[in-house]
Amino acid sequence: MFPTLRKTFDSPFDLIREVDRALGSYHTPAFPVDIHETGEHFVIQADLPGYPKDHIELNLDGNVLELTANRVAPEASDTPEGRGEPRVTERVYGKVQRSFRLPDTVDPSAIDAQVADGVLTVTLGKRDEVKPRRISVN
Repeated sequence: MFPTLRKTFDSPFDLIREVDRALGSYHTPAFPVDIHETGEHFVIQADLPGYPKDHIELNLDGNVLELTANRVAPEASDTPEGRGEPRVTERVYGKVQRSFRLPDTVDPSAIDAQVADGVLTVTLGKRDEVKPRRISVN
């Protein structure tokens, strides 16, 4: 079905990117993400504008990181004069979710998450044995 999926991937994150690319316009991710790798970390940045910090969850189950966010639709009575009848509703409300299979090189005890300006940044530390290190010459 997807011949490009048969190749060997340099990183498990490559599989996510290839699936999204193969599905193209037939598939819109729940929210866009960027994934970067440095010598010491993987960094996932997810655009979650309008999602309250306390409505964002990260769960780690084995080597699968699941990110869930929930935005509740405003009620008609949210303001003293009410919101009125909706004429156009394009903003997405409800729960969105993405899962990421993490490489074995991720240290599950070294995961940090921060939200700023509608962007969630998850920093995944690598296990010490796979981090680059300098070897002294005697």
